[in-house]
Formats: sequence, structure tokens, C-alpha cells
Amino acid sequence: RVGMVHFMYSLWWPVYTRVFGRSKLLAAVQGPNYFPDFMKRYVGGLCESASSMDSYLRMFQELNAHSVYHLLPRITQPVLLISGYLDTVTPPMQSVEMARRIPHSVHYCDPFSSHCSLLESPEWC
Repeated sequence: RVGMVHFMYSLWWPVYTRVFGRSKLLAAVQGPNYFPDFMKRYVGGLCESASSMDSYLRMFQELNAHSVYHLLPRITQPVLLISGYLDTVTPPMQSVEMARRIPHSVHYCDPFSSHCSLLESPEWC
């Protein structure tokens, strides 16, 4: 557990903020460590035991086995798809492909974020 949280907090966050900066908006509302604090709450519990990590990885297998890609053209409501250019979990090209299939959709790729675009750079999104 400590390894993942330590990586997110002490290694990745300082590098990310040095390159891309911090959200002044979220820092003012939630404090200067808003993103590491969120990540500790979000992924910290995943590493508490081998069974919780195993369940998390199995969830990704199940998600990968299920697809509604063929249903996207049936969506009739306007859709805004937001992706992060640096996202390795869900690459932006997946959102581009979804936008091509969904009528009345708009895709915005934030150049300054990864998987949590709304938390990483809300001013741009």
C-alpha cells in the first residue's frame, strides 16, 4: 500500500506540477495538495491487501470483455467527451473514436492532463 501512495505523492506529483503547474482554482478550494490527497483516497485502498488488488485487476478484465461500442450511434443526446492527452489508462484516441460514432458529440482533449482531467486542470476543461 505504501509503495503506490508514496509513488503518487512524492514522485509523480512534484514532477507533474513542475512541468504543467497546479490548478489555482482547486488549490484555493481544497488546499495545495488537492490531487495527491484525492489519489490517496482513490487508490490507497486498492493496495491494502492482495485480494483487493486482485479484485481491482479482475474488474479491468471484465470491463475489457464488455463493450457497448455498437450502441454509441443510438445516443441522441448531445455529448461532451473530455480526455487527457497524457492518459495511459484510456488513451485520447478512444474518445476520438467514440466521438465519431456518437451523433451530436464534441470531443475535447486537454493537453495538460492525464486520466483525471477535471481534477488536474479544471481551468482548461
